[in-house]
Amino acid sequence: MILSIPRRRKLIGIIGGLIIVAFCTIWLQVDDPLVRSIRDRLETIAYDLRLELIPFGDCTPHPHVVIIDIDEHSLSREGRWPWPREKIAALLQQLHQQGVVVTSIDAVFSEPELNPALVVRDKLDPGSPVTPVLVSELERMATSLDGDLKLSSILGEHDIVLGHLFRDGIAAKGKLGQSLMLQAPEQADGLELAELESYTANIPRLTEAAAFAGFFNVAPDPDGQIRRYNLVMRNQGKVYPSLALEAVRVYLLVDKIALESEMIDETPVIERILLPGTLAIPTDEQGRVLVPYRSPGENYNYISATDVLNGEVDSALLQNRIALIGSSAKGLFDLRSTPVHPFLPGVEVHANVIAGMLDYGDINKGLSYPYAPKWSEGVNFSIIVVLGIVLSVALPYLSVIWIFAVSLLSVSALAWFNFWVWSEQHLLVAVTTPLMMIALLMVFNLFLGFVTETLGRHRLKDMFGQYVPQSLVERMDRSLEDFGFEGDRREMTVLFADLCSFTNISETLTPQQLTRLLNIYLTAMTEIIFNWQGTVDKYVGDMVMAFWGAPLKDDDHAYHAIETALAMQEGLRALKPKLETEGLPSFDVGIGVNTGVMNVGNMGSSYRKAYTVLGDAVNLGSRIEALTRYYGTSVMVGEDSRKGQGGFLFRQIDRVRVKGKLEAVMLYEPVCRPPEATPGILEELQRYEKALECYFSRDWTTAKALFKALASDKPDEKIYQVYLDRMSKTSVDDLPEEWDGVFVHTSK
Repeated sequence: MILSIPRRRKLIGIIGGLIIVAFCTIWLQVDDPLVRSIRDRLETIAYDLRLELIPFGDCTPHPHVVIIDIDEHSLSREGRWPWPREKIAALLQQLHQQGVVVTSIDAVFSEPELNPALVVRDKLDPGSPVTPVLVSELERMATSLDGDLKLSSILGEHDIVLGHLFRDGIAAKGKLGQSLMLQAPEQADGLELAELESYTANIPRLTEAAAFAGFFNVAPDPDGQIRRYNLVMRNQGKVYPSLALEAVRVYLLVDKIALESEMIDETPVIERILLPGTLAIPTDEQGRVLVPYRSPGENYNYISATDVLNGEVDSALLQNRIALIGSSAKGLFDLRSTPVHPFLPGVEVHANVIAGMLDYGDINKGLSYPYAPKWSEGVNFSIIVVLGIVLSVALPYLSVIWIFAVSLLSVSALAWFNFWVWSEQHLLVAVTTPLMMIALLMVFNLFLGFVTETLGRHRLKDMFGQYVPQSLVERMDRSLEDFGFEGDRREMTVLFADLCSFTNISETLTPQQLTRLLNIYLTAMTEIIFNWQGTVDKYVGDMVMAFWGAPLKDDDHAYHAIETALAMQEGLRALKPKLETEGLPSFDVGIGVNTGVMNVGNMGSSYRKAYTVLGDAVNLGSRIEALTRYYGTSVMVGEDSRKGQGGFLFRQIDRVRVKGKLEAVMLYEPVCRPPEATPGILEELQRYEKALECYFSRDWTTAKALFKALASDKPDEKIYQVYLDRMSKTSVDDLPEEWDGVFVHTSK
């Protein structure tokens, strides 16, 4: 339900919301290291959630990539790592004999392997006469025991990509392989690619034998998790391919690669890497790509290296595959922390990049490799500005429930859009800043609503606490309605209660006694009014004015008012002993009750206002109260108050026209509640109604006899004498033909 909100809250809400929007736009653009680190960290959390919910691929082994695992089983069977180069050569030979197209090695051979024959030769005693013979024999044997020679020969026979590592701060070791095969060398000029100045590479003998090489550097994000992968890096002015990129290039028989860039602020920035005619891989400005991790499960066939060496593998698992040689053994320390697994073998990171390029980089399939487009910040900025302004203007007008609902709807729509572009288009669009903006706007408006509601409750208590009982204030506080002092027009019931002969009483009392008397009386009467959910309008001297039906609507306002009137008379009787104890005089109270349409609201001047009711029905209620003295009744109600009140026994008092009113009204006295009616009361009422019937039907002879009998039995009942006096002053023959029994009161 949308509530009427104070104008000030709306204004504060809109201004505060726009300030939040401005803050979020600044947050999105500022380049402060601390802000950037927080912003990036939030985005990585969102990225990890996105990747967990919508990963790439399925839980089946990839059809083009297989991992040759130097696992615990292989180490226990073949011996500890590093294995002899001869065994590595045998492993490579087995792979290619069983149909592997390209093999990539996630390891580096940076030291030459010791030749056992030459080791023995170097330890011989040069003075021994047999040394020359042994030296000759050992040098002859050295060729057959040369593991580097055997490995290099295999490297030259097959498509094998050696791995190397770029570093900083250490001396270069080994020899780097061929740099990136570019269509045009100038394509790399000026590109701000990731760069490391040193390296650890394979021994020259192996590098020269192998036709292909790639780096296997994998740099984690600041939180230690690997999300991005460098496809290219620069070293000493040259650009080199990664292990994954070189493996894919060789696998697809692509001779040269193209680097596509665009000018940003007069600086070339790499946009994508092209394998002409086959793949297009978008990158960031450093030549990095997102690692398209496949869903958890059996994503790749892991084949134990020892099984390959011993011919225990189904060749169907190897045919036409890219084989990656790496290790999942914990002792070899190549386990990496990733968004999909805390301990993922490093070789599988390379496998995910290779699989991603083959699955999503194919330009002929119309698929897109996942990447963060450069226009992402522009989309973010537009969302923040447009959605932020809409929410800033809308939320202050809404209730708490609707603030939650609209904010949740905005978050859901934004999340759906973000997940949709990720799952369908493979686009990584930043999302945390708009979400943060929505959250801040929601919290701000909820807080503002809470403050406004709290102040409104205090204001409500301040406004109505002096008029209505605490229980009613609490009901108003819980109600969904908006209460205020604004005017309203509705059917209500008003009650006037006034002390009889108060002027005479006040003249006999000291000011202190008079104050005490009024305090006792008004406190007791107000408590009764509050007990019956009434609203105290005002005290005027000894007079109490109350009404029912506002500020909370009351469908039984007439009933509650009449019950209050009777309870006030009962309370007054209970009060007399206390007054007597304090030496204060007792007194009677006349109460008038009337029901009708009234105006209710905070009325008055700019200097002083009061929550009150106005209207003809109110004035009539005051007149009815004044007539209680004339008729000698303690309580009288108007005919509209009498309607539908089966919970009381009434007797008709008179049909009158009061001063200031043209229409005649019927007045009634509530005698008692039905259970309280004794046989005597019922008999008296029956006799009274018969007398009244005769009076209005002009049978005054019978009426006089009946009223005299009633007056004789109840000399204290003034109403009987009123009718006797009225009939004694006028002859029935003098009544006009149109006489309807209405008695006109000319005084208030």
